[in-house]
Amino acid sequence: MILMYHNVDEKPGFNTVSAENFERQLRFVKQHWQFTDMDTYVRECHKNPLLATLTFDDAYYCLYTYVRGILDELKIPVSVFVPVYHVGSNNCWDEEEPGYQKIDTLSWWGIEELSKNPLFTFGSHGMTHVSLRYFTKEDTIKDLRESKETLEEHLQKSVDYYAYPYGQSRGFRPRDTRTAAGNRFQGRFYHLVETGQPA
Repeated sequence: MILMYHNVDEKPGFNTVSAENFERQLRFVKQHWQFTDMDTYVRECHKNPLLATLTFDDAYYCLYTYVRGILDELKIPVSVFVPVYHVGSNNCWDEEEPGYQKIDTLSWWGIEELSKNPLFTFGSHGMTHVSLRYFTKEDTIKDLRESKETLEEHLQKSVDYYAYPYGQSRGFRPRDTRTAAGNRFQGRFYHLVETGQPA
């Protein structure tokens, strides 16, 4: 099972679950499934149906203020997918969505600090948070390479996972999967789709 979140705050709202409910949900899942990191999940999920992994899209500031403490207490690993161009900014890509609320993203300092925590793994969410379906193959390659290289430069760690912006199967084409796999993302690189399955 893959759990995917965006934002956690004191109260629920746009793409946001309350911190109280977030912790309650994690405690429930932990009672019935086995939380693990992304590497283990990708390697073993087909053999162990009780595995669960936690992910966050968009690298919002809540990871520093709310999420980190809860995960430290529960000892749950997380994979965070960063829209690189929007680091230290906000979710401007959602402005046309009904009920839109501005949510701040982590700065590079915040990302680098969290990356020192062994529970946190960072992956790419693209450069601009634009759906790959609107990109040419060349633009897709550029987006994948630049996002991976920029993250690795800041984190001084290998970045092996990529989550498609908008996380739905209609947001990419089969060739995008092959392109990502061919551009040094892990062979069975991870992506969030409506079925919640690894590629």
